Amino acid sequence: MSSAGDDEEVPGCDEVSEPIDSPMPLNEEREPAQQALERSEERHRLVAGVTREVIWDADLLTGLTSWSGAVRDVFGMQHDLVDIDFEWWRARIHPADVPDVLAARDAALRSPSGRYGIEYRLRHEAGRYVIVSARGQVLRDAEGVAVRFLGSMLDVTDFRRQEEELNFARRVAEKANDAKSELLRRLVVAQEDERARIAADVHDDSVQSIAVLDLRLGSLERRLGDSAPDLVPSINELRAAVRDVSRGLRDLLFELEPAHSGADLTETLRSATAQIFEEVDLDWTVGFDEGAGPMPVDWPNDVARAQILRIVKEALINVRKHAAATRVDVVIRRVDGGVEIVVADDGVGPAGTQSPPRPGHRGLATMRDRAEIAGGWCTVEATSPGTVVRLWLPSTSPGPAGSS
Repeated sequence: MSSAGDDEEVPGCDEVSEPIDSPMPLNEEREPAQQALERSEERHRLVAGVTREVIWDADLLTGLTSWSGAVRDVFGMQHDLVDIDFEWWRARIHPADVPDVLAARDAALRSPSGRYGIEYRLRHEAGRYVIVSARGQVLRDAEGVAVRFLGSMLDVTDFRRQEEELNFARRVAEKANDAKSELLRRLVVAQEDERARIAADVHDDSVQSIAVLDLRLGSLERRLGDSAPDLVPSINELRAAVRDVSRGLRDLLFELEPAHSGADLTETLRSATAQIFEEVDLDWTVGFDEGAGPMPVDWPNDVARAQILRIVKEALINVRKHAAATRVDVVIRRVDGGVEIVVADDGVGPAGTQSPPRPGHRGLATMRDRAEIAGGWCTVEATSPGTVVRLWLPSTSPGPAGSS
């Protein structure tokens, strides 16, 4: 016989025997999301603590903004700013910058991209204004409504001050360079005017006088041929000396010849080369190397042309007088934003030009000086065989000699 305790059914026992599928407690369901939010906020605080920028987070529904990060540097505040209304920020913007800043903000709110960027002046707690570079992004909800406005601003005051100092220094340097260019222009104009005056005087007086002297010596030689033949050799020596002087004066006139305005540079140098080697058994060429590009438009101007002609003439005269060369080549080409002229010969090289310069003729040193005051350079190097003279002038040389 079984006992009542063995045979009785306990009410509700069937329900207990089945597994219970009860929902997770509400606090357990929210825990992962809460932890993720806290980790995100912690990362935000860490970034704000080490950055040099102020970070803002504006709730567009409430109109309140939180500011964190470098608030001490930018605003002069000792702690982060939480739930600050719009007018607090607006009141700190420099009055002259308010329209542009608000326009940029409104444009970002309307724009599909929601991007915001502007540079403006912001008042520091100390009363001074700092220049900030602000960048931001508008966030929208699923329906496209702008709900948050996130961004950062960086104090760029020192950078802008340094930039202005650099720009000021650049302007000063440009003015100094302009003054140097103007001085060079005036110097070249004065030199060319003086050269023209000297050439006219030499041609009108000295050359004519020597030509007359040579004619009279020739007449004297003929008269003495019968009456005093022993004097004829002396007359011949005298006439040879006069002709040497005449040739020297012609060379001087050639050196003083002005660079004709507007003439093609290649043709100008070709004409000068032909005249220098007119009575010399030597092969020569003058050409423009178009492989590096065409000659700059409106270059050379009168100042650069005068310097080029003087330097190249000096180099070619050195070849004629000292190099004992059989060939010389003059090449003009574009190089490094300027124009290079190369004069190469196959003679004995610079060692053959070591005689002391004549008064008023400093030779190679003069060539270098002329190039440097025109903003370029000139080098002379020995090759095997011969010598190479390289002249380079910038394609932006000082203005025309006739400019004011």
